[in-house]
Amino acid sequence: MKSFNCRDGERILPFKRSPYYRGVGRATLAAVLAATLFGVCCVGSVNAGLLTANYSGTLTSVPVELMPQFAVGQTVTGSYTFESTTTARAGSTSNAAFFDALTNASYSAGTYTATTTGAPEIQVDNDVAGNDRYGVVSSVPNGLTGAAVNGIPLLFASIRLDDSTGTVFNNALNLPTSIDLNDFDSNEFILFFGAFEAETFVVSGELTSFEITGPSAVPEPSSFFLASIGVVGLAVAGYRKRRARNL
Repeated sequence: MKSFNCRDGERILPFKRSPYYRGVGRATLAAVLAATLFGVCCVGSVNAGLLTANYSGTLTSVPVELMPQFAVGQTVTGSYTFESTTTARAGSTSNAAFFDALTNASYSAGTYTATTTGAPEIQVDNDVAGNDRYGVVSSVPNGLTGAAVNGIPLLFASIRLDDSTGTVFNNALNLPTSIDLNDFDSNEFILFFGAFEAETFVVSGELTSFEITGPSAVPEPSSFFLASIGVVGLAVAGYRKRRARNL
């Protein structure tokens, strides 16, 4: 195969045998490998056990002591995220179990919102006195925060679903990953205000929708690092290719 002259008159081997060609190949290969690893890490970063529940409803009962912050007919909304692979707390049984599974929760009624990232719990009852129950409970001692209303402090917040036929759950030790409101004959959204071992005031409502959804992919820091390697590799490949063409 014939050689050719560069602009300065120096004779070199054809481009495909030049060190620049080999450099482009190595850089491109590195970029492809980095991009592949990035894709693998992105998929692997999904926590398959992390689920989020969203619910909504309407306030149905408000004590006069908590007016006008709350009013009957106000919209109720809330959500919580939980680790569905969590095992029941020690001491739980097939009839009554508690799961320290929640990573965060929010409870809203009208313009009022209480939140927690502490240790709220999920309660599951199976045929306790003929009743099945699913509940989520967050308390101030366990990290629940919310403003006092008319000088009355928040105590705890919860949602509670009850089935008087006792047929929804077969084993309380199995943490539910899906909930259908139609399986329960009553449900309640609750905000308690007051003081423990003293007078309390309860804001309550009824839920009209409830849905548990799966996780979304979130790249880990290592994924971003690998992506950066891929970008750098592509940049180097482009630079070397342009340099070789100009020789």
